[in-house]
Amino acid sequence: MQAGYDYLLLRQSHTKTWLWILSVSLICIGILSLGGGGAYYTYSASAKSNLSQLNTVVSTIEQTIVSNPESKAPIIDPPALKSEILPKRVTVTDISSQSLGIGDSLSAQSWADPLRYRPLEHTANLLVEGFNQVRSTEAYQIGSQLSATKMALPNLGIDANVSELVIANTSNGIEYQIPTSNHIGHMPTTANPGEAGSAWYFGHLESPIVGEGSVFSNLPKIAEMIRNGKDVFIITSNSSAEFLYRITSTKVVHADELSIHDSGRASIHLVTCVPRLVYDHRLIATGELVGYR
Repeated sequence: MQAGYDYLLLRQSHTKTWLWILSVSLICIGILSLGGGGAYYTYSASAKSNLSQLNTVVSTIEQTIVSNPESKAPIIDPPALKSEILPKRVTVTDISSQSLGIGDSLSAQSWADPLRYRPLEHTANLLVEGFNQVRSTEAYQIGSQLSATKMALPNLGIDANVSELVIANTSNGIEYQIPTSNHIGHMPTTANPGEAGSAWYFGHLESPIVGEGSVFSNLPKIAEMIRNGKDVFIITSNSSAEFLYRITSTKVVHADELSIHDSGRASIHLVTCVPRLVYDHRLIATGELVGYR
């Protein structure tokens, strides 16, 4: 009987020990959760307070490569585009004077092969050469062009495939699904490259949990580049042509206030989620057509 009693006392002691450990663990988890929640709330408030810095407008809306801004041209039918416009070639000098030096950004290709080192600004200048000059009022009719298959923002080191957005059932209801694997998504109800209308494209800023890509991770850099007087270009291409756009503004709106609209001009809008780790606002980078080839 004494042995049985001793066993019960030992078992009760072990039970109290485990209950104490469990209680302490739950308290620690609670403290960490509260601390983590508070830290995230503080970061979220700080990140949102800085979103206004992403709102910019190019000081001179008229494109730098337009030589005669007084001339006006009607919307051009597709077959007559190249025969009725006599554009001049875009050169590096027409765009801006760029200085190259140690410390300039490297393209992704240069990371793997240092012998192919090229600053992004230099690469951008090379890629925009050879485009025929055109204004946003000189464009193809809506519905006449093929969808984009590639998009590049050489100033930011972005070069990605373009896919059409598809409608999918999500936890928030039926909505457009942004492509994964670092693809850029085009809203199919909006204009195609080179057409006289607004083309809307969407891409992930980052996707640390589900791994959906981060094709537009550098898009927030555009605001600072514009403030520093740098031109930022977008090149969209399909199987038959390439079109050059120049960024004219950036704007941040709440996700609930995002509105898809058409300016009636050959324009482009790139959209991604901001700020990082919060994603309840949308950054919109807007540009206008300035060239084709």
